[in-house]
Amino acid sequence: MISEYPPGYPPAKYTFPRRNRIISGLSKGTVVVEAGAQSGALITAELAAEQGRNVYAVPGNITSPMSLGTNRLLCDGAMPLSTIDDLIEDICGKGYVVDKIFFEHLGTEEKAVVEALASGGEMSLDAISARLGCPVGRITGIVAVLEMKGMVKNSMGKIFIAK
Repeated sequence: MISEYPPGYPPAKYTFPRRNRIISGLSKGTVVVEAGAQSGALITAELAAEQGRNVYAVPGNITSPMSLGTNRLLCDGAMPLSTIDDLIEDICGKGYVVDKIFFEHLGTEEKAVVEALASGGEMSLDAISARLGCPVGRITGIVAVLEMKGMVKNSMGKIFIAK
């Protein structure tokens, strides 16, 4: 634990900005997902910017009071995040592929489907089934799991693409 306060010091409203200054200083960047107009997250984002750290914000609905802060950060120059890939690419650089790490942990059938899609481009469930010689029902289940894992994208409801 890192703190400017001695052990047993009680939490108080004024201690959070100091604590968050340390946290933002130790981080490569600060991501603000949701923040009202007077949110403490905005203080942390400001501290991060002052420390030369990247500030990211997830755009929110313009009618939501809990998006006023994040949307203001975007107007002030924070980097918008629409997917986790945006963050990974910015921090790790272009070409860094998290999917390769995930691929290594897939099962044999899952790998076969991803490889079929990667080499065959856009494919229907029937085409994947034909290529792998596996029943469509089984392919449907595998593709559903791969979608949840973020390894496969659904295009137009019937066509699938390897990420």
